[in-house]
Amino acid sequence: MNFRFALVSLLLLPTAALAQTPVPRFEVSLARIAAGTRVQFLVLSNSGAPLSLEENRTVTVPVAARAGGLTIPGGALLVGRFERTGEASGALNIESLVIGQNVYAVRATSTPIPGLLRRTGTATPRYPGREASGTLFEAGGDLLGIPVHSRQARAATSLLGALFGAAAPPAPERSTGTLAASLEPMQTLGVQFLGEVDFDSPIAQLPNGPADLNGSW
Repeated sequence: MNFRFALVSLLLLPTAALAQTPVPRFEVSLARIAAGTRVQFLVLSNSGAPLSLEENRTVTVPVAARAGGLTIPGGALLVGRFERTGEASGALNIESLVIGQNVYAVRATSTPIPGLLRRTGTATPRYPGREASGTLFEAGGDLLGIPVHSRQARAATSLLGALFGAAAPPAPERSTGTLAASLEPMQTLGVQFLGEVDFDSPIAQLPNGPADLNGSW
């Protein structure tokens, strides 16, 4: 009898031990994020190197967050496009949030991220006064019933130019190029959610989790 009991106990031991082993799960502490919510995300990195951002390029940012009643575990990803907001700053416009295998639709934007404009030249300034005066000179005489090449036509052109802004100063030159920035590991990234996020309604599921979205993850 003792032998049978010992044998049964031995067979059940691995199952009991396995049942006590915690299974890792990706969960959030809330069912939804309300529109207008501001969250401070912590930027993570596997390699320890800064994450590069380039204007109008889609980027995946590994993050974690804990603010008030909200907890988003490490391994979550913000997915969005880095877009210019000024000569030396941009924002990450977020389109989705990946937690575990679940992908959620998101409408959110980050606080300004300082960047550097990689200049490729300057745009040619426009001279609205010069461009408009030629057209007005041709049309001014006909408009007022005066011969086109007469002194009166030139006076009419000047008058019309003043009235319609033809004498406005030239527009300033604008730098052209691509804005680049970076996010440092363990820095905080402020994000405002412009729309509600419902964690009960993912828009898609990834078979292998975030690795499907970012091969380096």
